[in-house]
Amino acid sequence: MPKKSLKPRLSEETIKRGFKDLNRKKLLSHLKSFRITPEDVDRLVLIMRQGALRLIKHPNEKEEAKRASCVEAIVQHIQSEIGTEEAQKVSDLMVLIGQIETGYREIISATDTSPGASLSQSERITAILLAGEEEAAAHSEQIAQAIRENGPLDVQGLSLPGLREGERVDPEVYASVSISNITMSLLMEGFRGNLFNKEGLLTLPAPIEVSESEVNSARFILFFAASWRFWEFIEEDTRYFGGNIDSISGQAVPPEYLELGITKIWRHTSTSLEWSKVDLAANQRLAQGVQQNYFEMVNNNPASQVVGVEGASSLAPTHFISAEEMHSLWILEQTLSLKLSEHPALYSGLTLLEWLRGYSALRAFVENSEQDGAADTIHTSLQPRKKLIKQLQSVGLKGEAAEKFLKVAMLSRTSRDLFDTPLIGFKGDLILAYKPAIQSAIAAQVILSRISSLKKSFAIRGKAFEKTVLDLFKSQGLSAVSVKETHQKEEYDYDVLVRWDPYVFLFECKSRSLSGGNVVGSYRFQTEVSSQVKQVKRLVNGLNLHPDILERNLGKGASKLKLVPCVINALPFSLGNHEGIYFTDFSGVRRLFESGSFNMVVASKNTPSITLPKYRLWKEDKVGPDDLFRQVERSPQLRMAIAEMRPMDCSGRLSTNIVAETPRIVRHPLSHLERMEALK
Repeated sequence: MPKKSLKPRLSEETIKRGFKDLNRKKLLSHLKSFRITPEDVDRLVLIMRQGALRLIKHPNEKEEAKRASCVEAIVQHIQSEIGTEEAQKVSDLMVLIGQIETGYREIISATDTSPGASLSQSERITAILLAGEEEAAAHSEQIAQAIRENGPLDVQGLSLPGLREGERVDPEVYASVSISNITMSLLMEGFRGNLFNKEGLLTLPAPIEVSESEVNSARFILFFAASWRFWEFIEEDTRYFGGNIDSISGQAVPPEYLELGITKIWRHTSTSLEWSKVDLAANQRLAQGVQQNYFEMVNNNPASQVVGVEGASSLAPTHFISAEEMHSLWILEQTLSLKLSEHPALYSGLTLLEWLRGYSALRAFVENSEQDGAADTIHTSLQPRKKLIKQLQSVGLKGEAAEKFLKVAMLSRTSRDLFDTPLIGFKGDLILAYKPAIQSAIAAQVILSRISSLKKSFAIRGKAFEKTVLDLFKSQGLSAVSVKETHQKEEYDYDVLVRWDPYVFLFECKSRSLSGGNVVGSYRFQTEVSSQVKQVKRLVNGLNLHPDILERNLGKGASKLKLVPCVINALPFSLGNHEGIYFTDFSGVRRLFESGSFNMVVASKNTPSITLPKYRLWKEDKVGPDDLFRQVERSPQLRMAIAEMRPMDCSGRLSTNIVAETPRIVRHPLSHLERMEALK
C-alpha cells in the first residue's frame, strides 16, 4: 500500500505555544508531522522572529538552556530533512536574538553600576518620581515660554528647539519621552524587587524624604530607561520589519566617539522609513485634529454646560464635570461612529461613559487640588484606596464601577505607560495619582489606547461606521447603496457604492485603531493594508465579471463609468493610490462636503480666535465629483502631514562603551503658512 503523502501544515499557533512553554517535544513532534520545505523554514523563522521566540532580557540560565535545547532540536531536524543551508536560517536568527539580548543586558549592567544603584529601593523610587515631576514642570515652562514669545498659538505649528541647530521638536515628544522613562524605571524596579501583587499591579514601598543629590542620582536611572526604550524600538523594528544590526569597532569608530570612551557602535539599518512616514502622519493628524477641535470648542464657550465634580452625580451627557470631558465624548463618538449613551456594552466591566468619567474625574481631582492650594508633594498626594473609590462613586461611578475603574487605571506589569495607567499603588493600600501624566493626557485617546492594550474590541464599530459613510453620501443627494450578492457561489459584499457621474466610488469601510506609535502595531497595520488591497481587488473583479450588480443597484450606465476603488478609514489614515486602490479617511471626505476650504482656528492672548489663510478644496462654487476624486487620490491633509515627516539619525548609549544608532522618522513642526506651501 503506497504511503499517504503528507501536506505541509506548519501551525503558527502550535509553534507559539511550543515556545511559550519551551516544550521541545511538542515543537519537534509538530515539525515531524509533515514534510518540511524551504518555504516552511522561511515561515517558521518569520514566526519565531516576530514574537514566538520569547526574548530573555534578564539573565536566566535555566530558561536560556531550555530555549537553546528547543532551537537546537529544530536546527537538527531541518538539517536532517532538507540540509544545512536551510537549517542555517534558524541559526542566523539566533545570532540576531543573541545580539538583541546582549543590548538589554548591557543596559541592565550600566544601570546597576550607575550612581542611582547605590540608593536604597525606597530612595530610588521616591527620587525617580520627584525627578519626573521636575522634568514635567520644566517642560510646561518651555511651552509657556514658546507661547509668550510667539504670540498667537498655532497648535499644529508649535515647536521647541531641538539639540541640533535649526531643529524643531514637537512639544508632545518631550512629554511622552519623560512619562515613558518614568514608566520604564518604575516597572524595572518592580521586576527587580518583585513588587507586583498577584493581580500584576505594581505596589511600591512608601515614599521617603530624599535629598536633591539623591534625585540627581536617580536621573541616571531615567537616562538608562530611555536607552531601554530606544533599544526596544530597534529590536521591534528589526524583528518585524527586517533590516540589520551591524557591529562597528576599532578604527571604524569616529574619533569623537572614542574621546567619550565609546569603542563599539551597533548600527541599525531600517527598512521601514517610508511606511513610517505614513504611519506617523496618521497618528499626528489624529492628535492635531483632537487639539484643533478642542480650541474650536473652547471658543464656543462650553462653560455653561459644565457642572464640575460637585454637581456631576450623573454621567455624560447628562452632566459634564469639565470641558475636557465634553471634548473627549465628542472624540469617542466621532471615532467609534456611535452614540455612547446608546451603547451599553461593557469593556472590562465598564461602559464607555464610565471609562470617560473615570479618567475625566482623575484630572478634575488633580486640578482642584492645585486650585485649593493643597501641599503638592508625593508624600501628601498619597490617598487611601477607599477614599478614592468614594470620590469616584460621588461623580457617577456607582457601586462596583469605581473599583473596576481603579483596576484598569492602576500601573501594572503589562502597562504601556503612565498615560494609560496613571494610578500608582503603594503599600498600605495607598494610591498616587501621577499628576504629570494625568494633566497632559486626553481622556478619549487614553481610553482607546487602554482598551486596545487590554485586547478588547469594539464589535459594533464596523457596521456602525459603514452606516455613517452611507448616510453621509445619501445626505448629499447622491445615489449610494450597500450591496451583498452571491454570483456563481462567490459572495460579494460591497460596504458602500456611490454613483457620481462620471465616477462610481467603491468604499470598503475600515475602523481599525491606529498604531499609536507602537512598532508592532504599525507592522500589523501595514500587513492589514496589504490584505485590504487583495480584498478590494477581489471586489473590483466581481464588478468586472458581473457588471449587472452596478446596473441594477445604481442605474443604467453605471457599469460604464470610471470605477474608483477605495478603502475609507474611520481614523485619519490615508495613503492615496496604493497598488491601484485609493486609501482615504472619513474625516477628510466629510470635511470636503462641509466646506470648500480648510479652516484653522488658533488661540491668542488678546482675542478669542484668529483665522489663518485657507486652502480651497472645491474647484467650483460647490462640491463636485472631481473634488471627491482628488480627495481620495491626493488628500491635502495627508500631503501637509507628510511634509512634516523627516528622517533623523538617532543614537542611544547602551553602556559606557556601546552606542546604538538608527534612522527614525520624526515630526518637524511647520507653521500653518509652511504647510500651505506644501500643497502648491
